[in-house]
Amino acid sequence: MDPLRGFVVTPDGQDNFTLKLMTPLVHSLGDQVTIEFKVRPDSYFNATRCAQFSKVVFNGENCLKPQQVNMSFGDYGCCTYEITANGGGYDWQYSAQTFAVYACNGQVGKDCTPTWNR
Repeated sequence: MDPLRGFVVTPDGQDNFTLKLMTPLVHSLGDQVTIEFKVRPDSYFNATRCAQFSKVVFNGENCLKPQQVNMSFGDYGCCTYEITANGGGYDWQYSAQTFAVYACNGQVGKDCTPTWNR
């Protein structure tokens, strides 16, 4: 994932990052890897579905090429997302990659609730 940082989406703006697989697909375990982004609430980032993500599928033709992931505003809040990969041998990966998304009107860590809700 590049860049590795917190991201900001607003009702009027998007953010994005690039995602790349670390190894080629295992052909016998499937010809494609589908990437999903799952909310992982915790004591600080407790919102649910504050962003929406573009679909990401790696296959035999693009498996080692970086793909851009676009994020758009879902709802106000601060969320932690975990990247999960399904198919092509990536189902067995045990290390989790997470990142934060701030869906707000302002800067990272600020205004994570709508201004009319203060």
